[in-house]
Amino acid sequence: MNNIKGLFHRLGKAEDGAAAVEFGLLATIVITMLLGVLQVGIGMQNYNAVRNVSAEVARYAMVQYETGNKLSNSQIRTYALSTARSAPYLLDHTRVEASVLDAFPQRVAGARELNLQIRYQVPIIIGFLGIPDPQIGYRRPIFLLDNSAEVAPQLEVLATDVEHEAVPCERFHEREALSPLPRATVSSVHC
Repeated sequence: MNNIKGLFHRLGKAEDGAAAVEFGLLATIVITMLLGVLQVGIGMQNYNAVRNVSAEVARYAMVQYETGNKLSNSQIRTYALSTARSAPYLLDHTRVEASVLDAFPQRVAGARELNLQIRYQVPIIIGFLGIPDPQIGYRRPIFLLDNSAEVAPQLEVLATDVEHEAVPCERFHEREALSPLPRATVSSVHC
């Protein structure tokens, strides 16, 4: 009995292995947080890739339309999928979806408006926590002009309206930059 009492007394005072126990307790939390930060970074990179793919597809469709090559919605969709799967984006072809539909109602006379939507299911590295793969998407209008000289004033108004509904009033990196879309004057901005 005294031997058992002495054993417990010695174990109570011993500090051998305390660092290993503390590491075991804290490592799971630190590693989980590190993987979470990595997952957020992967999600942000994939969101930026989806946005850039949509911008590239919109540019391609507009240039093709202006040169007389009137693409169908399925051709634009096919280009979107091939662009998403190729460099520099390299999105997983089993996780990316694209759709191109005619907008209803058409907001600008003399222009064909399409809605491009790209969806991507982000691969998850912390699946062992039981979290399902998140899905991100991006939608943008594409205006294909029949006669750009006549339609430009209407598009300028529409672009200003769309921009003010979708983004903050002032973006620090565009204060002095020339934007491809018409910018609103400070007096017309209501924040």
